[in-house]
This record gives sequence, structure tokens and C-alpha cells, in this order.
Amino acid sequence: MPTKLPTGSIANERGHAATSPAKASEAGSANAAKHKTGYLYAPAIGNDTVNSIMGYVANRLAGHKTPYAVVVRNEGDKLSLRKSITEYKTSSDCAKIVSMCDPKSVDTSKSRKSSSKFTNKYTIIEAARSALQYKLDIKVNDAEAVLPNLDEATTKLYILGHGKSGGGGDGIYIKTSEGKSERLSSQVLAERLKQDGLPMEYKDVRLIACHGKDKPSLDKPSTGQLVANAMGEAGFSKVQVTAYPEQHLVMPRIFGDGKLHRAVLCDGKNKPKIASAEKQIFHPQTQLPAANSEPQADTAKTEVSGQHQL
Repeated sequence: MPTKLPTGSIANERGHAATSPAKASEAGSANAAKHKTGYLYAPAIGNDTVNSIMGYVANRLAGHKTPYAVVVRNEGDKLSLRKSITEYKTSSDCAKIVSMCDPKSVDTSKSRKSSSKFTNKYTIIEAARSALQYKLDIKVNDAEAVLPNLDEATTKLYILGHGKSGGGGDGIYIKTSEGKSERLSSQVLAERLKQDGLPMEYKDVRLIACHGKDKPSLDKPSTGQLVANAMGEAGFSKVQVTAYPEQHLVMPRIFGDGKLHRAVLCDGKNKPKIASAEKQIFHPQTQLPAANSEPQADTAKTEVSGQHQL
């Protein structure tokens, strides 16, 4: 039997002995669940997939945690992503902003309110700077069989992609060029995960897509629900799909606890909220609501919600 991933859980990094899930006590199981290792899964590579990835790298580094590895489907996708990362680190808006910001120029010796404002901006810039310097671990699923060996008890799988503005998009969107995007329907996404070998008993799937939690109207399901339903139909009977509301911020923000957190903008307000506090978990429904009507192939007319640069 192949060895289950991951080897990079926080507990192992701190030198604690790994324990088989089957033999773990209730306390041990709870500890393993608390310290799950994440993987970022790219079902396709778009022209701005790297933006979402670098945001997650910045969030992890800002919290003094090891960034998640990225899983791509094949060697061609890896080459495309490597090229995008190289371009991002030299010519993206994020790279340009970081290069213009000299840490020594930040004056925090003023009033408390002003100091807090400066410190927040400085911390965000430093998180971005760390992400630009980090060497990302990219794994090829075809060659390394990453998804087939994911342990459902100790891992979580984040799916990269965009959401439909306003919510209710049937699947995720991959930007192919300026102003155009390709939709991977919930059914296609579920089948792609199945083809790539994700265990049928796998549970913890999370959508990075903006508006994944949002319903376009009371009688229309959210993207999170549609993906959960499609995965249930594909045979992932135990799956739980976590989705987040409205628009994601790429870089972390400082909140009242003085810590950096991944953030979302909610209720049309320009005040970030902690993403994990706004999430919703969806399970496959036995009576499936009809998917929201959308064009199947090119979605140039669909308003896709992208993440903020910073």
C-alpha cells in the first residue's frame, strides 16, 4: 500500500513522532486535524493563477508557517506555472510596489492611530516581499501521484480558480486572456479530481474562488453547494466543500488580535474580515437543486470576480 501524504505536517516539523491515524487516540486525532497540511490544486493554469498562489504563500510566511505545495496535473502545467512565477516576481504590480517601498522610509514614531496604519501597510508589504523571494514547491500529479496518496485525516485540498461575481457560478473559472475566462463546471471539476486519483473517501476540499459561499438569490444554490453536489454524484460521498464569501484579498491583514490573517471583503464594505470566520461548509444534497444556467465553453460575457492585488 502506498504511503499516505503528507510528511510536512506542523507536528512533524516540530519533531514530534508521527502516529498512525488508525492507532491515534481521540486527543491525537484532534491534534492531527488541527494541524492538517494543505495542498493547492490547480485543475488548469490560467494567466493569473500565480496571483492566487503567491497570496497563499504570503499568508503562510506571514504567519511563520511553511507555504503549501502546489499540485499541477502534468509537466506542461508545471512549465507554464514556472514561467508565470518568474514573470510575476519581476514585472507584476505586486513586485513593482514592493520594489518601491523602502522599509527604512516607514515612520512609525507618530500618533498611535497613524503608527498602526503605517505598521499595517509595512507588514503587508513585507509579507509580499517574502513571497516574492520564496521558492515554491510544485508537484506534478501525473509523475508523483500526489492526489491518490492524500490522507483524508491529515490533509486539506484547496482548489485554485475564480468565482462568478455575485455568486452561484456552476464551477470555477480560469482566466485565459484579458477579459476572457474558461469555466470548469462543477461536474467537470469533480470528474477531473476523480481522474487525478483523489480518494473517494476524501473529505476536506476548499474553494479559493471568490463568492464561493454566496447565493445569487434565495432559490439559487451557491458555487460551494453545486461543487459539493457534483462531487457527491461523482462518488465522493463523504466530501465537505468549504467556501468563502465575496472577494478575497491576496495579501494578509492585521486584525484586533494583532495577528495576520487571510481576509475577505464582505457586504460591499471596504473593511476586511477574517476569512476563516466567514466560511461555510457544504455537503452533497440528496435532492439536488438545478444548476444555474450558464454557457458551457467560453465565458467572455460572464463577470468573473478576481482577487485584489494587495
